Amino acid sequence: MSQIIIGIDGGGSKTTGRALVFDKTLKSKQENSSVLFDELQTSASILAEYAGGPCALTNDFHQSCTNLSAVLQKLGEIGKFEVTDAIVAAGVSGAENDILNKKLRNHLLSQFFLEKERLIVTSDARVSAIGAGGNQPVVCVALGTGSVATVIDEESRFTQVGGWGFSIGDEGGAAFMGKLAVQQTLSEIDKCIVQKSLDESLLAQQIKKTIGSNKQTILAWLSQASAFDYGQLAPIVTTLRDSCSVANAVFQQHIVEVERLINSAALREDIPIVLSGSLASITRENLSPRLSNKIQQAKGSAIDGACFVALEHDLNQAKKRIDAHSKMTQKASSDGRESANVSLEANSNMSNHNESTLIAQLDTLLSESRNPKSMDIDLLATQQVLSLINQEDSMVPKAIKSEIPAISDAVNAIVNAFKDGGRLVYLGAGTSGRLGILDAVECPPTFSVDSDLVLAIIAGGDKAVYKAVEGAEDNELLAVEDLEKNNLSAQDVLVGIAASGRTPYVLGGLAYAKKQGATTVSITCNPNSALTTSADIAICAEVGPEVLTGSTRMKSGTAQKLILNMLTTASMIQLGKCYENLMVDVNASNKKLVARAIRIVMQATSCSQEQAKQALDDADYRAKLAILIIKSQLTKEKASLLLDKHEGRLRRAIEALSLQ
Repeated sequence: MSQIIIGIDGGGSKTTGRALVFDKTLKSKQENSSVLFDELQTSASILAEYAGGPCALTNDFHQSCTNLSAVLQKLGEIGKFEVTDAIVAAGVSGAENDILNKKLRNHLLSQFFLEKERLIVTSDARVSAIGAGGNQPVVCVALGTGSVATVIDEESRFTQVGGWGFSIGDEGGAAFMGKLAVQQTLSEIDKCIVQKSLDESLLAQQIKKTIGSNKQTILAWLSQASAFDYGQLAPIVTTLRDSCSVANAVFQQHIVEVERLINSAALREDIPIVLSGSLASITRENLSPRLSNKIQQAKGSAIDGACFVALEHDLNQAKKRIDAHSKMTQKASSDGRESANVSLEANSNMSNHNESTLIAQLDTLLSESRNPKSMDIDLLATQQVLSLINQEDSMVPKAIKSEIPAISDAVNAIVNAFKDGGRLVYLGAGTSGRLGILDAVECPPTFSVDSDLVLAIIAGGDKAVYKAVEGAEDNELLAVEDLEKNNLSAQDVLVGIAASGRTPYVLGGLAYAKKQGATTVSITCNPNSALTTSADIAICAEVGPEVLTGSTRMKSGTAQKLILNMLTTASMIQLGKCYENLMVDVNASNKKLVARAIRIVMQATSCSQEQAKQALDDADYRAKLAILIIKSQLTKEKASLLLDKHEGRLRRAIEALSLQ
């Protein structure tokens, strides 16, 4: 019997992952943790390894989630296994912060539908120490983008020194070294302004090549530079330290800080000291002899430590299950009625598990978090409540602005689908489903298209438009049935709408659409959601927490409505459904739309109301054709042929007239 484990080492410069498979029966017999560590390194088979972007929770939480999720997903793809079947241990920078740890843990649980028992999130310092010491007593000083010392004593207790984060701490890390180099460069720039003949050091010259050579470019770099960016400057210092006295001074300051960190942590002579991380080798070579002689070779890396944490956790869980089963068996044998109770308890636990999983998923969602600005909204006067809602609503267009590239990709896909005989299909539940219907039903009167060109499907069917249908949004198979009924094909574009990004109905529909070969688009308001990561084109407007916690009909609903407007309007514009900014393909199907058609013709041609009405009568109330008849003085038949020649694009047809 085999088990897959995944170890993750997430730091300020990169996130490394490794997937292993081991013989579960063999490993469970090992009692000594150091022997188990050695066995893991020698006996386990590597299924996959992959490295991605940085994962430092205190620097950029959302980007860290994205990068970590990408590494896990890639490991599964390379190793050809489902992440949900593995035991995952993630050692991540900043995970000692309980709040960020919980948020990351909940994100991964919902992202990969992991059971709680299959996931451990701990600090990168801890897995580094376990790897360095082979899970034996050790002082591990990790020197990467940041710096931290972790002590493991004989009772397997962990103590951490340093690691407060950039820029207030982490003095022995690459980011701090880069910061010192930038400070030195800025000091030299200031001196050059006063003493124009002052020569710049080699360090300053190289730093300026990276961050900019004039004040404006330097200020721009400084305004957005992260710990990772500062850390990328450290190799300049280490490379120039023998040829540039200024670089050497910066490097020596790094050595001072590392020695201070070691002395603070290594209070006992009998515990070995190990350096780890990208700066470990060059730092050890330059430590004072007293400390350098104490440094020992690491038994393993941080990724080895993470894999060990996953393995040990799995064995502990297995032992708990065996103990629980043993107790249950003993209890059942003493009371014949116990078996029925056990069955009932199992069903109850399953229900609680589903409930707990959903709660864990909701805990990770930005749209479900509490808005600090509205914590006292129940104490506000009506006008104050309305002002607060209006203030929060103003954030929606800004959130959408950053998603315009993705919305553009979606529009292009929709236009191509229309040209190939395909359709635009909206799929959603609740508010999201109703918004899809609202956008779809407006297309025929606005653009004179067939009613099935833009199709909207809502979980629970037509009755769900007016009244919630319980359980419909939780049914993935229901979405498949609905799409099959509507003959979804590879020519179509399916747009899954779900503010949360986790609605099972929408996820099921998206998975089915991908199997059919259709292009898939997601519209969500939560980054890194399951829907976002599974769609071909992901549109995510991060509007933040709602004024009324969890009421995603508010900002999230507004964002979805605006995006849907953009999808259909821009697609129809690209298909020639407008002239200038006039909806010239309006379907004059009622008195208001008849009046609108007359007005459109008058606006486009500067003709009188009577002339517009006459042209519309001649053109069967097709405003586009009526405009061309007036502008060209052609007959209805010839104007129709000219429009057809230019694929219904009125502006092109009018421009062609001027060339004749």
